Amino acid sequence: MHNKRESIYDARFWMPDKIPHYLNVWLFKTNYVTGSGKYISVQANPSGVTLRIVVSGQWHISTRGKDYQARRGDLFLACPGEKIIFGQSLCETDWEWLEIQLNGSQAAQFAGQFGLSLDNAVITSQAPEKCIELFKALHEYM
Repeated sequence: MHNKRESIYDARFWMPDKIPHYLNVWLFKTNYVTGSGKYISVQANPSGVTLRIVVSGQWHISTRGKDYQARRGDLFLACPGEKIIFGQSLCETDWEWLEIQLNGSQAAQFAGQFGLSLDNAVITSQAPEKCIELFKALHEYM
């Protein structure tokens, strides 16, 4: 016998909050590059949103019509669809950098958490050693 006061509920999916933006970001790859002397990289169309930290060397970065200088502890950004040229021209200098490349619809916004954007492709840390230490830990974790 069916009681008219009985309520029947249909199962449904319900989420009270918006999905956090970081769930739309995932790791694509990490890389560690080291060398000595002159080095230049021309990337016409980077394959993902890439965060790089300078560990050593004096770097020149060009993107979106702007030129930047970067040194130990500085972070710089490369994004798909945006040509970037970066290099270091000191002949007798050792250099190295680490990178973390991200994909996903919110990857560029994630890079913004570091203060990086298409119009601000390089940032200088007030604590370069701490920044390198943290980036290396994140790099190793990923």
